[in-house]
Amino acid sequence: MDKSHQTILIVDPETDFLEWAQELLGTPTTRVVTAVNSEQAYRLYATETPDLLICDTHLQPFSGMELLVKVRQRDPNAMVILTSAYGTTQNVIESMKLGAFDFLRKESLPSTSSP
Repeated sequence: MDKSHQTILIVDPETDFLEWAQELLGTPTTRVVTAVNSEQAYRLYATETPDLLICDTHLQPFSGMELLVKVRQRDPNAMVILTSAYGTTQNVIESMKLGAFDFLRKESLPSTSSP
């Protein structure tokens, strides 16, 4: 892909969140691809080589933390942000040790529902 464009891969089991994020982040120069599980996400990562991976920690068949490890083994420079509605301080510390760029608690993200 032309490097004047960037690709973001977002992984979350909630399709409403994926649709919201795709609409919010997609631009003429930013392509957003999505996955609802970690297996699909890892395959997409291998074929798309996104510039940024944003993934929830609670995924199936393996967790977002495990996806982080697999992606970083494949690409040590991978930019990965983990998200969770259940993020504990221990999760944040562990994700940073594993190489995550950041960890966002979902309650700090804007609501996907309209007022």
